[in-house]
Amino acid sequence: LPLFLLALDGLLAFKFVSLPFVARHRSSAHRCLPNPSAARLKAVPLRLAAMKDVSSGKETLVKERMNVLVVGAGPGGLGAALELDKVFSEMPQVKQHKITVLERAGSISAYDPNKGFMYLISGKGLLFTDRHGLTPRLAENGVDGSVLNGNRVDTSGKITKVKFNFFPTIGSQVPYWITRHEFNSLLGDAVMQRPSITLRTSCELVDFQALSTPSPNGGHLTARVLSLDTGEEELLEDFDLIVAAEGLKSRVRELLVERDMKEQAGGAAGGSDLVSRFQMKEVFSPAGGLRYKVLKLEPSFPVAEAVDDQPRVVAVPEETYFFTSKYTGKDPKLDTRLGILPRKGIDGYRTANVITKPDHKIWNDPKLFTLDGMRSFLEDCFPQVLWKDVVKEEELERFAKSEGGRFPFPQTTQGGASYIVKDSESGAGVVLLGDALHSFPPDLGQGVNSALADALSLGKKLEDTAPLTSGSFVSALRSYESHVVAESKALVRLMQIGSPYQYNQPGLVDKLAATCMLANLLFRELLSSIPFLGKRIFWPQASRLTRYAGQWTYQEMLRKANRTTKSIFGMFAMMLASFLFFAKPF
Repeated sequence: LPLFLLALDGLLAFKFVSLPFVARHRSSAHRCLPNPSAARLKAVPLRLAAMKDVSSGKETLVKERMNVLVVGAGPGGLGAALELDKVFSEMPQVKQHKITVLERAGSISAYDPNKGFMYLISGKGLLFTDRHGLTPRLAENGVDGSVLNGNRVDTSGKITKVKFNFFPTIGSQVPYWITRHEFNSLLGDAVMQRPSITLRTSCELVDFQALSTPSPNGGHLTARVLSLDTGEEELLEDFDLIVAAEGLKSRVRELLVERDMKEQAGGAAGGSDLVSRFQMKEVFSPAGGLRYKVLKLEPSFPVAEAVDDQPRVVAVPEETYFFTSKYTGKDPKLDTRLGILPRKGIDGYRTANVITKPDHKIWNDPKLFTLDGMRSFLEDCFPQVLWKDVVKEEELERFAKSEGGRFPFPQTTQGGASYIVKDSESGAGVVLLGDALHSFPPDLGQGVNSALADALSLGKKLEDTAPLTSGSFVSALRSYESHVVAESKALVRLMQIGSPYQYNQPGLVDKLAATCMLANLLFRELLSSIPFLGKRIFWPQASRLTRYAGQWTYQEMLRKANRTTKSIFGMFAMMLASFLFFAKPF
């Protein structure tokens, strides 16, 4: 039966949507292919302003100054600024460096109701916080995410305690839950302590230009920036590198697509049949397209009134709560659930996520966009919640009027993560990271962690090519692209086979697929515990493999998941062949 469910899971969940083949060569965020030219340059004294590239016979300039523009001050952008600042500070030949960070919002730490997410900083994210000395503060402001202390509150108000190893600790790495704005504040405070980093808020990138002839200060990139406060534009010059970290709707990536299409068309406007390597390519996932709203709650709200021998319960900040709806399993267009993740302390606020399919009543009934209509709807769906004590009236009105958000389908670029300025003697380029490079639903909690991994990878590639010259700088950007594109494709595939049915999607097919997903997870967990075979030919399900994200690349995780699938079907084929062989005499 588990084998049958496993096969059925593959048929139902993925709908035969394929992803371009991920390179099978070993890759790591902590290794890169050696650059022969850079290796030879290490023996040349750093005092020279120009070096000879032995392989090409050309002179390559030592980069004594670096000027970087980071677009976007989310975790990926701030992480890139911190990592690049550290790398350049530790390079002896880089005499001066400056990093400018642009952010559209007025503050990097302000609460955005449409981004009121909880982050689980784990694996690759912890590698970043460890490297920059931020883990102690993360532990101080976050909640241990290795064990989940859950509370299921039914419609009568009865509470059922649930406790299990949600994200078991691997080695010394303890994952932490933390709100998005608190984690951004943590990174922002670190940025403010770096004199070489300048943060500019309330401004956005309009355009950038690549110059074949450097400016008087040596830069090959200029950026036109719009101030959202004054409406005036400003030209920023002399950049060697632009880092795009402004999310899925990246303006930098849009400009790269336009530039790439023109170059393919020979300078003319790109034709409709041209495809840029910077364009995003989506793949199917059952979680893609789901819509969500975020409701801001009081920090220590009453969970339920007294029921039988149960006294009135007040929410514990460090615990998780799940409220069932009276329409659960009945009407899919009314079926709703509230999930509240843990946070540290009683100060501030808590958030509840409402996640449904697009055809749900909450998105299509005009009455539910009014305060009274939304209050009546929530009171009807969740009679166990004391709404007057849980949420303020102005917040409930904002929630009713909000259009919410939509989970993106898993996607990444079609091979593009870096752009090298052509004919530039000193070396200059543009790179993508975070959601500007890859985007997906929050199924595996890898959004913020993969963005920080991209920042670490960029810094590592630059470190490995030291001393930094125009030639080695270009090689580093190309090596970065090769690594993160392969990682992004593997991560997108992991999103398809990980845990896409965790959102209680209604409907017979989705319910059956969710059952198959659970059977698949439990079966692989059992196989991975078999002595001598577990962790050799059998590995846990993809969603559980993310526990090892701090030790393995996403490509390695995908290889282990695929290897387990082949082993299972191989075992099934052997069992079937044995049955047919021994049953033949009868």
